[in-house]
Amino acid sequence: MELNVKLHKEEGDLLADPSLYRKLVGSLVYLTITRPDISFTVQQVSQFLQTPRHLHLAAVHRIIRYVHGTSARGLFFPASNASRLAGYSNANWAGCADTHRSITGLLAELDFSETTPTPLHANNTSAIQITANLVYHERTKHIEVDCHSIREAFEAHVSALPHISTALQIVDIFTNALTRHRHCFLSSKLILIDQPASI
Repeated sequence: MELNVKLHKEEGDLLADPSLYRKLVGSLVYLTITRPDISFTVQQVSQFLQTPRHLHLAAVHRIIRYVHGTSARGLFFPASNASRLAGYSNANWAGCADTHRSITGLLAELDFSETTPTPLHANNTSAIQITANLVYHERTKHIEVDCHSIREAFEAHVSALPHISTALQIVDIFTNALTRHRHCFLSSKLILIDQPASI
């Protein structure tokens, strides 16, 4: 996605036939299953399925060019990988405009058991302090109770809250338009690899 470019619903001319746009975006949504590096941009263009415009189609073409240039890249889960589950949270966590909640799933529902708390790396030290320190928590009683669900997980030792610097915050690839250098750096932190060309 181009840096500092915001796509708007009513900017530019409408497409005469939006069906191609919808098919392309639908295919890209499906592709995000194995290509999380395009998740943010695909989410952005998928907002305009109702009334796509030429500027939106140009953004879709840009994504397709990127995918074409990295067509051998995909997720790789090695059988011997012994690393444990880790999560990342950015400052815009709980970003639903209607409910102010995040969509989460409990690991037990997925038949996934952890014996130690799952680290949830956050770059927001205030959020960590509010969760981990009762003094700060007392000062935030005016906040909706459901906003403190992470505190319950922290107290139950389901999650831990290690700090991570903004420069290393992997979740930015899912929430922001990035420079090419930053996008490549964060993509390298995912379990994406370039498959060798078939002979």
